[in-house]
Amino acid sequence: MMTSRLLAAETVSQVFDAIGAFPDRIKGVGAAEAVHVIKVCGGWWAFDAKSGGNHPQINGIHFSDFIHMARAIQHPHINDFFSMLLVRKIIQNLNSNPDQYATSYVVAALDRAGEMLAPQVAFRLQRELSASGSVVQRPFRSDISEPIIAGKKQRVIYVRSLIPACADFDPFLAPQPDGALKPLVAAVFDRRRLEDEGFYTATDIVSLVRNQLVTYNVHAGVVCPLCKAGSLAIGMNGVYDNPEVWDRLTGRNT
Repeated sequence: MMTSRLLAAETVSQVFDAIGAFPDRIKGVGAAEAVHVIKVCGGWWAFDAKSGGNHPQINGIHFSDFIHMARAIQHPHINDFFSMLLVRKIIQNLNSNPDQYATSYVVAALDRAGEMLAPQVAFRLQRELSASGSVVQRPFRSDISEPIIAGKKQRVIYVRSLIPACADFDPFLAPQPDGALKPLVAAVFDRRRLEDEGFYTATDIVSLVRNQLVTYNVHAGVVCPLCKAGSLAIGMNGVYDNPEVWDRLTGRNT
């Protein structure tokens, strides 16, 4: 089965072999397999208390781990694998909420790794829906600041690698006009804290992995136990554009 072969994989090539042996057969593949694939592909860094090492921080908020999805899905086979899993989640959501079915769907990326996933998500979603609905992919714009307003019987599907732990109000989560269908956010990881979940009442969410992230807001006076243990906090701003940021976190340039 694909599940057992994926969990046994220790290298990227073994992940490729597991996926290639069972193309389009993802039954039973779930959160454990998704997490394992990302770790094998070098897209997850976690502080280890035994071996030490650095830990990530963004704008004064410290974390014990960091997920860099783009490192995993830069491989076409891995991208296709996660796209299949996301489309399965989207279809399950549509089947559970028939009143949210549309005659057309707009697929748009909300982050850089989501940009890599969105074309395959749109392609596979169109294939799954067949004649029951058309799918259009919107080009990714990093400067986009307003939600896409859906037309009549149209539904917006936002693709992103992860929903962050610290979600200040996001304009993409604003309610659609009266009578419009709710947007759907399809993410590989949902890392929201419990206190952040209220931000998402105007949107449906599907994810492959629900993995809450523990954060330490140093600017708010919270003591970071990782810093206290001697771990160096590495700023992660710019990680998608500058490989040296990831190298500093993982210690590859030391």
